[in-house]
Amino acid sequence: MTTASTPSRPIDHRSRAAGGRLLRPVLLADAAVTGLNGIAYLALSGVLGDAFGIPATVLVVLGALLVLVAVTILVIVSRKPIPRTGVLAIAALNTAWVLASIGYAVAGALTAWGLAWVLLQAAVVAVFAALQWRLSPTS
Repeated sequence: MTTASTPSRPIDHRSRAAGGRLLRPVLLADAAVTGLNGIAYLALSGVLGDAFGIPATVLVVLGALLVLVAVTILVIVSRKPIPRTGVLAIAALNTAWVLASIGYAVAGALTAWGLAWVLLQAAVVAVFAALQWRLSPTS
């Protein structure tokens, strides 16, 4: 009795190319969301701090950090080709942000609005991170 072997699946280069085309828009969306959050945290730290139960000074520091990250993403995305190490660094930073957000949500004294916001933005950043890990260039 002979058994048929399963032929190996050929690599679909079209799907890899499609992923490469999606990387730039994903990174640009990440930069936009990150930058807008950073600007909002800087400009509205008192109002948002009261609404979320987060100290205004924490929001100012986070706002400055987010603006810096957004600019860094824009620098990385301006490269042709987009460097793999840059994409992986952004994905790792986004993953760390998600974990820190969940930790803060669990440990922090957030308002209901603050808890909802922290978890919502963590979910959005998790989507960016997952896409960046998946779409990162192979070399």
